[in-house]
Amino acid sequence: MKKVTYILFILICFLKFSSNGQNKGKIRIVGRALQTSGILLRWSPDTSKLWKLGNQYGYTLTRTTIKRNGVTLGVPENKQTYTIAVADSNAWKAIVLNPLDPTKMTDSVHHAMMAGVIFGDVDYSDTTSEASNNKVRMVKDPNITNPSQEELEQKYDMAMLTADMKYSVAKMAALGYSDLTTLNNEVYRYKVVSNVPIAVLNSQGITARADSIDIGATDYYVYPKLPKLRATVKSKSIELNWQIKNTGRNVNLERHYVAYSVLGSKVANTPLNLYKTLNKQLLVSITDGDTIPMNYIDSDTSLKVGNKRYYLLKGKSLFDEETVTLDSLSEVTYTEKTSYFPKIIKAARSGSTEGNYVVKWEFLPPVIDAKIDKITNVYVNDTLVGKDTTYIETRDALTIPVSQYIVKKSNTYNGTYTNVTTVGGTIDSVIVTQVKRSTYFKVVVVSPTYGTIESTPILVQPKDDTPPQKPITVNGVVNKDNIKKLQLAKITWKRNEKAYPDDADIAGYRVFRANRLTDKGVIEEPSQITDSIHVWKPNSDSLTVSFVDTLEANALSLNPKIYYIVQAFDKRYNHSIFSDSIVISNPNKAKPSQPLFKSFQVTKEGINLTWIRSNDNTTPTKHILVRLEEPFELQSMISPLDNKFFNTNADTTYLDKKVSGETTYAYYVCAIEDADTVLSNPLIIDVPGSVIDQVVNLTFSLGASRINNQVELKWAINSTKTVSNYEIYKGVGNNQVTSWKVMDGYELATNDFDPIANNLYRYSIRAWFTDGTSSPWQNAQIVFPEACVEDAIIIRKASIDTDTIDEACEMIELKPGFDSKKKNTTEKKQYKTKLPGQL
Repeated sequence: MKKVTYILFILICFLKFSSNGQNKGKIRIVGRALQTSGILLRWSPDTSKLWKLGNQYGYTLTRTTIKRNGVTLGVPENKQTYTIAVADSNAWKAIVLNPLDPTKMTDSVHHAMMAGVIFGDVDYSDTTSEASNNKVRMVKDPNITNPSQEELEQKYDMAMLTADMKYSVAKMAALGYSDLTTLNNEVYRYKVVSNVPIAVLNSQGITARADSIDIGATDYYVYPKLPKLRATVKSKSIELNWQIKNTGRNVNLERHYVAYSVLGSKVANTPLNLYKTLNKQLLVSITDGDTIPMNYIDSDTSLKVGNKRYYLLKGKSLFDEETVTLDSLSEVTYTEKTSYFPKIIKAARSGSTEGNYVVKWEFLPPVIDAKIDKITNVYVNDTLVGKDTTYIETRDALTIPVSQYIVKKSNTYNGTYTNVTTVGGTIDSVIVTQVKRSTYFKVVVVSPTYGTIESTPILVQPKDDTPPQKPITVNGVVNKDNIKKLQLAKITWKRNEKAYPDDADIAGYRVFRANRLTDKGVIEEPSQITDSIHVWKPNSDSLTVSFVDTLEANALSLNPKIYYIVQAFDKRYNHSIFSDSIVISNPNKAKPSQPLFKSFQVTKEGINLTWIRSNDNTTPTKHILVRLEEPFELQSMISPLDNKFFNTNADTTYLDKKVSGETTYAYYVCAIEDADTVLSNPLIIDVPGSVIDQVVNLTFSLGASRINNQVELKWAINSTKTVSNYEIYKGVGNNQVTSWKVMDGYELATNDFDPIANNLYRYSIRAWFTDGTSSPWQNAQIVFPEACVEDAIIIRKASIDTDTIDEACEMIELKPGFDSKKKNTTEKKQYKTKLPGQL
């Protein structure tokens, strides 16, 4: 066995279960139901301290049966307890040094890495060769003020990543368990608890909250297919890219895969098992965001113009399940635009100044049949007779003239690159200052003959221990919810990245609340009221972030003032100081009077409404008009019709044009004065179809696909009007339907992914037209069926020439002539089967 020294450079920011060592720790658990009997489990402590203690004391896993044959048990049954502990060092050595292990060069690497971070100086040398001190070495940085804590964080990050890469490693490290004693007709609740004594936790000032998961055989699902690879041809290489997350396009492979491999072949129609894995190490994403790309470069010096290469993407799950299919085959033809490309050979910190980085590159032509790195002496009978100048001659013949180099940067690999600096054609390095966050650099050659030639981007990740600035412009307002008898305190503040240019890596905020001031005039020790970092959807048009705190109806009566402060966190979990505190007081005003509807009229233009405003005898009370459709369920957070507010001293008239025929509406007028909201009595109006002249025929249907594990929604419309968009509502079980999706007017289908078997799913859809009117609601519901327990699924096509399919689990007897639907007709049905392992 070769002696290997593992040197770990910690550049990982976002791992599957990683956090940055907060005192409040939790053991998070996930599970995977197998197609046959069995449940695979993985858990992870979310702080480094809790992980270290878990290695010492282990964990307790409990299993109880909570459901049988689809019926929830009144009292959970059959409680079982498992004690999970880290395997001793001899067990790790046995795997790493096993000469009969055929996967030594892959599996043993992950076992050696995990053992290295758990046990430290473990000897993994070959017993028959010279001993070597092989271990995982931590990165040393003289600027680190707490080396022991930093080393623990590095070991923790490495352990979490290694456990994700190999499930057997996770189980030996007390971070996983395979339960192969389950029954297909039962659902279980698994709970994992740390065995660390309470006294030890208290002495270190940390907590260890347990976590649980409910899972059974009905939760089994087929992993989604992987996308085709997008290729960019480089010099003697092909760069392959794929998207693992894109919220805008509803792509999220992160939910299923933790690592990837790229498979390649030089021959068309190669069987799947003959494809070669190109990457030596599993490919793992270390970025975060709404859009996450990944890439791999296939460097092949044998490439010639016109050569074809064939690539497949393979995904690996948290439980070592792999997915790859020939459906995602990518064919790439190699072409050359220039003979070579610039290459960044160094991107590292420059000197002792924080944020200064040197970027160095080379732009050298390929050398053919020559000494690669220098000119060599030529000897004859030990006598120097001259120099071998082949290198110089070849280089000069291939040199591309360069007028200048441009260094560019971007926050993401495929993002927009902006110019950092421009230097002359004889310069090969620059110093970039003020690099405070993860940044991609690339060098662009500007040639008078070839134009611009770009290098492959290189990632620079500086150590980020600079906290964000404190949040500013914090404000608060309280409103009453008379329906649910609550008070809603809405806290708003300015987004840090809008207030401070250097806070572009903000991850979110935490909000704290206190009930009184101390004797020194500052708020008492505040309580955190957000369970975790409050993350919002970034919106370039929004300058503020908000959080709504729900209080009891008499909260401000019992305690006239409540204080709030906000704290910002960046993506490295550096936190700001607290914002200035704001106080919310009881407005202590009389409620406005109840508004009343005076009259209404239904016309072809719409419904004309007139109401008598609330009379508060002071300033005009704010009024909003609310419209509901059957079944008229008034929500606690109501929105004004057409986003209109009315602040007049007189009776008010409004024409509602966005109505449909054959529809029943309920209208409310809401009077809002400071913290009080008073509703009018409802005005219910039936609109006949003959009055509102709209000829609209909207059809709506649902289908359940066991193969793709999704509910398929399809609709069609017959109308003389142009559809602007479709509004879709969704509800599960007996829960009320709520807004789910808005589809463009040209779209006629969508899918609801990962439904749960035996659940009732209800959907409602209506069309909005470009003239501002809408169609009546169309409703449909479906109970998603259980996965097939037979060895095969029967797939029926209504006709060979159509795409409409039906899936069945039952046995189907096919007799002679089964493919003929009718006599004297050519229309036929088509049947296929799906066996285990097929897609």
